[in-house]
Amino acid sequence: MFIPPRFRITILCLLAPLLAAAPACDLTDDDGDQPDPGDPTKYTLTIEVSDGLYGIPNAGTMFFFEVDTVIYYYSLKTGYSELSVTVDGAAVPDSGSIVMDRDRTLRAMCNERQIWKRSLPKEVYYCAPAVGDDGTIYVSTGIWNHTDWGTLYAVSPAGSVLWHFDLENNAYSPVVAPDGDIYIQDYRNNCYAVSPAGGLVWKFDDFDRPMHVNYDVGQRVPAVAGDGTVYVPADGLYAVDPATGGRLWRFNPIEQHCRQSPVIAADGTIYIFLHQHDFYAVNPDNTQKWHAQLANDWEMSFACPAIDQAGNIYVGAEGYDSSWVYSFRPADGARRWRYPV
Repeated sequence: MFIPPRFRITILCLLAPLLAAAPACDLTDDDGDQPDPGDPTKYTLTIEVSDGLYGIPNAGTMFFFEVDTVIYYYSLKTGYSELSVTVDGAAVPDSGSIVMDRDRTLRAMCNERQIWKRSLPKEVYYCAPAVGDDGTIYVSTGIWNHTDWGTLYAVSPAGSVLWHFDLENNAYSPVVAPDGDIYIQDYRNNCYAVSPAGGLVWKFDDFDRPMHVNYDVGQRVPAVAGDGTVYVPADGLYAVDPATGGRLWRFNPIEQHCRQSPVIAADGTIYIFLHQHDFYAVNPDNTQKWHAQLANDWEMSFACPAIDQAGNIYVGAEGYDSSWVYSFRPADGARRWRYPV
C-alpha cells in the first residue's frame, strides 16, 4: 500500500517518543512470532515431585499464561506412604487444579516405608510375622504345598538373620509367648516350642487322630493364655502345658477339625470354630460355655475371630459367591448381626 511521504513523517513523529521510552527487550515470543500486545502475562510453575509417586505434572519448570488452569494428580507407588501435596506452601488435595494467576510452586512429597529388605533362603508364603519384646522378628516359610519343608527364621530389628529352626513340614505363622518362647505349628499340626536362642524346647504331637484333614486355607496358630497355657487347634482344641509340652485336655464335642486359630478373651474364654460353621466358647477347665452356628451349613469360616473391648466377637465367613461378617454376644453366643460383604 502506498503511503504519501508527508503521512510517513507524521507516523514516525508520533511513534518516536513511545519507542524511545520503551525498554530494550526481545519482542518475539517462543515460536519467533511478534507477540500480540493483548497476550496474557506468562507465569512460572515450579514443580517438585518425590520418586515414590505416580501422577502429573512431572518435576521441573513449566510456563503458563495467566488465563491457564493446570490439572494435577498424584498417587503413591508401592512401598511409599504419607502423600502430601502443597501449592505455594499450603496443603491441597492430592488431585485438583491450579489457576496460574502468578508464579506458583507445586510440591508432591511422600516417605518411603521400606526400612530394609532381607532375602531368605526359602519362600515366605501366607505367614504373618511375630515380634518379640526385644524387637526380634519371627517369620516362617508358610504352608503352601510347593514350598520346601518349613523353617522358622529369627530376624533382628536391623534385618539380619539371627538363626533358623527347621520343622518337619511346612509351617504356619508363629506366635511369641510372654516368656519369649515361640510357638509354631506345621502342616500336620505338630506344635513346636522354640526358645529365643533357636533351640527346641518341646514338640507336641499327642493327637487323638494323628492323620488329620489338612487344608491349604486359613491359619492354625496356637493361642497363649495369661497363665501360659498353650491352646493348639488340630483335630479339636488341645490345651498344652507350656513347661513340658504335655497334653492337659482336648475339646471336640462333634469330632471335627479346626479350620482356624483360637482366640482368648480377657476372662479366659477360648473361642474356636470346629468344622466349617460350628462356633464354640470353651472355658479354661474344658467345659463348653456355649455353641453357635453360622446362618447356613454351607457357610465356612477360616479366619481368626476378633474381640472388641466390650467382649463382642466378630467372625468372617464365606460361602459360594458370598461373604459375611458376623457378630456374637460373649454371654450366650447369640447373634448380634450378620453383615454381607
